[in-house]
Amino acid sequence: MKRGFLLLLSILFCIGSFAQAKIEFEELTHDFGTFSEDEVFVNHAFKFKNTGNAPLVIVKAKATCGCTVPSYPKAPIAPGESGVIDVKYSAIGRPGAFNKSVKITTNGTPAETNLIIKGNVISNPDNDNYKYFINGLKLKSISYDMGNIIKGDKKELQFDTWNSSDHTLTIAISNVANYLKVEALPAKLNPGERGKIKVTYDSKTCNDWGSQIDEFLISAERSDSRTMNKKITINSKITEDFSKQGNKRPSAEIEKVLINLGEVSGINPTNCEVELKNTGNGNLIIRKVSSSAQTIKANINHTEIKPKGSAKLSISLNPTKSKSRIVNETVTIITNDSKNSEIKVQVTASLK
Repeated sequence: MKRGFLLLLSILFCIGSFAQAKIEFEELTHDFGTFSEDEVFVNHAFKFKNTGNAPLVIVKAKATCGCTVPSYPKAPIAPGESGVIDVKYSAIGRPGAFNKSVKITTNGTPAETNLIIKGNVISNPDNDNYKYFINGLKLKSISYDMGNIIKGDKKELQFDTWNSSDHTLTIAISNVANYLKVEALPAKLNPGERGKIKVTYDSKTCNDWGSQIDEFLISAERSDSRTMNKKITINSKITEDFSKQGNKRPSAEIEKVLINLGEVSGINPTNCEVELKNTGNGNLIIRKVSSSAQTIKANINHTEIKPKGSAKLSISLNPTKSKSRIVNETVTIITNDSKNSEIKVQVTASLK
């Protein structure tokens, strides 16, 4: 009786020891061939079957790099049943040939299997055009010219963006002047997606004239890294609508455009005056007087000059404000003269 019982246990143990899952793939290697970086992601389904006599469990699937992402069934696969392991490869930003492996670990036999994906990614020619990089967001330039803007008008500029990463990017705009409106279209870019930055300049709310340089920041946020930003420069020129002047047009004539103050010694300011005449038949309006550095101060005693009239442009050199012994600065006068709206006067000196 006892011997029979032991024999039965032995038989059951033997049967149990031969119950084992077995994974068999239809293929172990997949070649994607040659494809464009524009495809962003490619994926392939590796089909397998449990040819064993016990449930098959995929313990894990591990890729050799972050550009390759496997997904696999978490539930046990019954004997005779099939399943799929999907392997996705991120091609964007990775031109050239690739050969990647994914190690599959199971509770059956074989315990480990390597799946191979390979192919060749053709680089997007836009890579040569998009030279600036913000955390995966690419721009063609960081400086843009809006050209002339008639005072009171709005002008729009759009430039391209490209998410060259394999992560979703959130684009944010900051440090924007109150007369500028800057929008990211769309605000979120999926991997490989293109977008636009739209800049609207409202010159009516800009209290300035002449050449302008405005700056703002673009940042690109992604879940796996810190936020990065880059400064964008917008150049423009606020000017008149000269067509409204009709036949009454002013004409600005400056006495001299080069002022050499010679050798300047001591710390006291050195002053001079230059005459600005209106030789036209309409009133000459002085929109703005500015200098290129704190070393030079300039102002004019009349902001509107009648025909055949004149005004005095006062220029003062302060030696204590200069960082160099050689002074070479510019005074700019913005007027409503259609032919000479921006007058530049060069001021030079040698400091002792």
